[in-house]
Amino acid sequence: MSTATSPRSSAMASSGPASWYLNADANAAYAQRAQVNWRSRMPVLFLHGAYDYVCETLQSRLAEPMRAHAPQLKEMIVPSGHWMAQEQPLAVNAALAKWLATEFPGYGSARARARHTAPRDLYPGENGKRSDVPRW
Repeated sequence: MSTATSPRSSAMASSGPASWYLNADANAAYAQRAQVNWRSRMPVLFLHGAYDYVCETLQSRLAEPMRAHAPQLKEMIVPSGHWMAQEQPLAVNAALAKWLATEFPGYGSARARARHTAPRDLYPGENGKRSDVPRW
């Protein structure tokens, strides 16, 4: 039996996407312990699915807490539904590559590796500004 069609590989392939839903009790417990006014100090990328009706974040207020708590947030829209990595893998990878190149210019270059520079050292302090949301 090939690995691609075995029951074990099928179960493993679906375990990642289902993990969030299977972890609901732990997520709720964490949310109760989380600080009310926390702020992320790291760059964050959020990809909106243009046709995501499961978790609609473009017209609803669902993304507002993320915007309030992540001042270095960048948002991009992918022309997909809820499972964007499966539906539009090239657009997702392009968005990730563009964001990484913009947020961490030169990271991974020989010069940066020679300095042993970590990503947090390459990004300036919090600016608190929300970017425009580019479309792919």
